[in-house]
Amino acid sequence: MAVQSTLVPCLPCKVHGITCAMTGLHALIAGVTVAVGAIDPTCTLQKVCVPGYTQTVRPSASYTNALKRRQMKVRGLPGNPGEYEEDHIIPLELCGNPTDPNNLTPEKWDRARAKDQMENLLHKRVCAGAMTLQAAQAQVVTYE
Repeated sequence: MAVQSTLVPCLPCKVHGITCAMTGLHALIAGVTVAVGAIDPTCTLQKVCVPGYTQTVRPSASYTNALKRRQMKVRGLPGNPGEYEEDHIIPLELCGNPTDPNNLTPEKWDRARAKDQMENLLHKRVCAGAMTLQAAQAQVVTYE
């Protein structure tokens, strides 16, 4: 069952070097509307700071692989699906919606790994009380 989402308003951003024109809660990139993140409204700070939380909500590979192929086709992304990870825009460790297509996007593996490092640092800061969950979510969306 899919979790209902709350879309996150985003700021002017750059995605893969392309300046986005903002239309509502989505970025218009080369004529294709791309979502900029969705929060799981059932998620709390207490949940994400419990070790192992993300394994309890992570979607199946069959779901993310099928979505990745559809998104790649719609967006005209080059290469084959194996060159991409279907990555959460707002990560699960920061209350990102696990299954909402508005929170998932194909990312080249090297970019996804670099983003993972930032997400892990933000998660540590949030759980240590050095940063609010909302500030961390906003920082990740801006990174996109």
